[in-house]
Amino acid sequence: MSRRAVLIGGPLLIALGVVVLLSVGNCPLLGTNRVPPASFFAVVPPRGGQACTGAPEHIPAATGQVVVRTSTSQAGPLDVTLVRGGRVVARGRRTAPYESGDTYVRLAAPLRGPALAVVCVRNGGPKPLGLAGTPANQAPKVQVDGRPVDALIRLEYRGAARVSWWSRIGAVARRFADGKASWVGSWTVWLALGISLAAIVIGLVVLWRGPRRAALLCALVAVLNALAWSLLVPPFQVPDEESHTGYVQYLAETGKVPKPGVIGYSDEENRLLQILDFSGVIGVKDNPPPHGPAVEAQLRALEDSHPNRVGGGDPAGAVVYPPTFYALESVPYLLSPTGDSLLDRLVWMRVLCALLAGVTVGLTFRFLRELLPATPWAWPIGALALAFLPMFDFISGGVQNDAGLYACAAGLFWAMTRVLRNGLTPLRGFAVGGALVLGVLIKFTMIGLAPAAVAALLVALWRDRRAGGPLPWAGVGTAAGVVAVPLAAYAALSHWVWDRPLSGPLRASHPAVPHPDPATIAGQLSYAWELWLPRLPFMDDKFPMLTPLWDTWYRGAIGRFGWLDYGFPEWVAILLVPVAVAIVVFAVRELLIVRPRVGDLAVYALAVLGLMLLLSIVGYRYELKFETYFQSPRYLFALLPLGAAAVAVAARGAGRRFGPTFGAAVVMIVVALSVFAQLATLERYYGA
Repeated sequence: MSRRAVLIGGPLLIALGVVVLLSVGNCPLLGTNRVPPASFFAVVPPRGGQACTGAPEHIPAATGQVVVRTSTSQAGPLDVTLVRGGRVVARGRRTAPYESGDTYVRLAAPLRGPALAVVCVRNGGPKPLGLAGTPANQAPKVQVDGRPVDALIRLEYRGAARVSWWSRIGAVARRFADGKASWVGSWTVWLALGISLAAIVIGLVVLWRGPRRAALLCALVAVLNALAWSLLVPPFQVPDEESHTGYVQYLAETGKVPKPGVIGYSDEENRLLQILDFSGVIGVKDNPPPHGPAVEAQLRALEDSHPNRVGGGDPAGAVVYPPTFYALESVPYLLSPTGDSLLDRLVWMRVLCALLAGVTVGLTFRFLRELLPATPWAWPIGALALAFLPMFDFISGGVQNDAGLYACAAGLFWAMTRVLRNGLTPLRGFAVGGALVLGVLIKFTMIGLAPAAVAALLVALWRDRRAGGPLPWAGVGTAAGVVAVPLAAYAALSHWVWDRPLSGPLRASHPAVPHPDPATIAGQLSYAWELWLPRLPFMDDKFPMLTPLWDTWYRGAIGRFGWLDYGFPEWVAILLVPVAVAIVVFAVRELLIVRPRVGDLAVYALAVLGLMLLLSIVGYRYELKFETYFQSPRYLFALLPLGAAAVAVAARGAGRRFGPTFGAAVVMIVVALSVFAQLATLERYYGA
């Protein structure tokens, strides 16, 4: 099969998949009781035990299935009864076995109208059954066999039959406009999808005609994809976006840099988070944002009230970071052309991050050009694989300092490769030091790449010494000075002007453990090993509920969106394993043939190991302090240029005849992931 056959057949297969997916549809989610499935607080005894909600639930009309999240796999039966005023309104039974997770119980007949009824779940199985929910606190408690239990249970209500998405496009478009800036309408969903389609067309053109102007076009593809995601994802549904936005707002409104203290956003942001039910939406894939005229009326009333825009000066998790990224984001915040509400400003702050995605891909293209100078057809393959990667575009579509970090990391890889290929000069030393220090002053994760930057300079010195020429101390001094001066200035400003520490405390969404276990060398070593490799038999299980290598790093890189609450099913990750293996095999084959210099490989290996070590150390201490999993797939995305290089090298390793076809196929697979991730996003937030 030729490259052009892939570029014709790939989009046709993707289009066919979209048509099938939209035609098959699903059982519509009609509503939920908004209770997060935090843990299994209500346990129902076996063989007839029953749990009933402590107060009547609002059950939508046409409900044909009630969904509970169960803890146990067993044979059943499982009964659901809706009771109003002592009278059974509806009932249903599941006789088929069920697994732990979301369990569907079909009612005997769909509800003809909305109902206000107590929901009872009866466990007819042989084992105790946990129902997911939260503690009740002040809310009416669940009754288990007539006795109150400090719990609420998660309930979802779905239609009885599958409904095609074609018939629901209008409802999705109407919901899309809710909860956003006042100028956003149903038309913006078509704008977002049109932008995404334009990115695909440009990518196909680049692969079809070759590398002419490919760097600019690949960067444009990344910008367009990130812009599409910025429109598709509702406000504050990118991880930590509310915290980064609070930092920008405080800095822009006061001219002061936030410092650790009493956490608090502005009245405007707090009211927005409340109206948009921020805490009820994040982390729960079947809790869509609120929508409808009432929500829009509240948002417009908030805008008209001109709320206070100055918070308490501590925007939660983001307070640990230097102000570099947030000073840059203050520009679109202050110059927002569509209005001065926070929702308006958020749109343009996201646009800046989308532009940074283009910078990242443009610099990655230059990195690939330095790395593979004799193979120009491979450069756009690696760059486009990154430009279409849905998780990268999703993060770059929100207000996230990671967008700045990724650009600096790509610049550093390009600068280091120029030094390794062409030697060290003052200008190249400036580029290495500048990319490194700018990244550190955006997000401290960049420190993980510092060993690689130092190694690149040392390798250049060693090679010049072996060649018998003058040692490039001017380049080393320039790099060192470019790093030292801004860091010293940041330290001085933090101490004498801003009155804040160089970094802030580790933060989580809940209080620290009162008496955490002490950190030990053995514990740190076990944590670091298990974070990246399968656990050995003699090690404590640091991650009893997951395998980080598979669940976080592999599946997360493929796509885990929102606040890590939705993404691709596991079978997609399994299906892509042969593709990942082929990339590794072809890349290794190429390395064995070319035999790159050991110093070059050592620099790139140090970049990987340095970031892994940093995440291992910070994650171990964080999880001791909060007993909460720390890691997220985006933390490794500073290494995305190396991922793009792996794809490009693998395409070259597949051979001159088959390589372009293999590379185009990989890009088409990533394009497919991008398309279906965007459809999953529409379902997650706007599905009806």
